[in-house]
Amino acid sequence: MKRQMEIYLFIGPPGSGKGSLAQKCIRELGWKKFSTGNECRKHVSEQTEIGKEIDFAIKSGKLITDELVIAMVSGMAQPE
Repeated sequence: MKRQMEIYLFIGPPGSGKGSLAQKCIRELGWKKFSTGNECRKHVSEQTEIGKEIDFAIKSGKLITDELVIAMVSGMAQPE
């Protein structure tokens, strides 16, 4: 039987405690953290195809599209 994975999102303005809460959950509950921003920076620095599209969007003053984010994270968050 395939195990379902639960995903929790911490959303809030800068300084609201999202990172602190995530670190506490990692430390006390053994959760894993996924940061979209960190993944974007990784792709840009490694100059992957997705990274090139992200870099172009940022340099053009545009937002990164949902489709691009979905392409970046698809397949990464698989249950163990």
